[in-house]
Amino acid sequence: MRVSVPGLPQAILSVVSSAKAISPSEAVLRLAEFLGKGNVAVLTGAGVSVDSGIRAYRGNDGRYMNPNYKLRSYLGYPPVRDAQPNTTHFALAALLHTSVVSHIVTQNVDGLHQKALCQKAGPHWDPVRLQQTILELHGTLHRVQCRYRHSVDRDSFQDWLSTANPNWKKYQDIENSDRILIIGTTLATYSAYRLLKHALELKKPVMLLNVGPTRADGIAGVVKIDMASGIIMRDVAQTILGSKAVDDPIVAEMLRSGIFKPPPMEHE
Repeated sequence: MRVSVPGLPQAILSVVSSAKAISPSEAVLRLAEFLGKGNVAVLTGAGVSVDSGIRAYRGNDGRYMNPNYKLRSYLGYPPVRDAQPNTTHFALAALLHTSVVSHIVTQNVDGLHQKALCQKAGPHWDPVRLQQTILELHGTLHRVQCRYRHSVDRDSFQDWLSTANPNWKKYQDIENSDRILIIGTTLATYSAYRLLKHALELKKPVMLLNVGPTRADGIAGVVKIDMASGIIMRDVAQTILGSKAVDDPIVAEMLRSGIFKPPPMEHE
């Protein structure tokens, strides 16, 4: 069976990024100013989990890196299952816990956003609150839909989800937020890209933090910072939260936590 993987158009891959190169310290200030006003929805992709040892789908040039999808899905599950949150996960957890970030919409299926919250603030984040705050756009590897192995075509299942979750279709998280931060994604899949389009239609300020080309490059209304989130997100959270980053024991522990274990390059 051939698996079709969404890709970036060649026209985008061929264009040199127009994002102005800035220093990490300047990036921290710009993101802190953007996030500091609060009520921010954050859209995350595979790039957020690279520092946890989970290989991204695309390289810095935006090209797909995992052609043998079925084999990599089989071999890749144990590392995903055992992966631990990195500094970006914990920085976002701190911003969620303090209500600077209102919701996370993630394309990732690794459960690391939830793991970060549960490890450091478990009593405050029961399953219902987690489900209300973090939307897993592409599902999760950690749950099986049916214990009896009944199968149904994806279109029918998608219709069931739409009926059971009407707010998904209304882009509620995007509409209820004042601004949108997108981290670690090329937006190649339309399920994520349409959220950006909807945010722009609503005239929401949008900032994008990603390494390499994305589907949003050159789109008016999107401010892009070409940088890995792991370099700056802890500092961003500390800048926004000020004394709370030290005085609140849960937040302080979150901002001291997080692994840095990026996967080896393909040739290693």
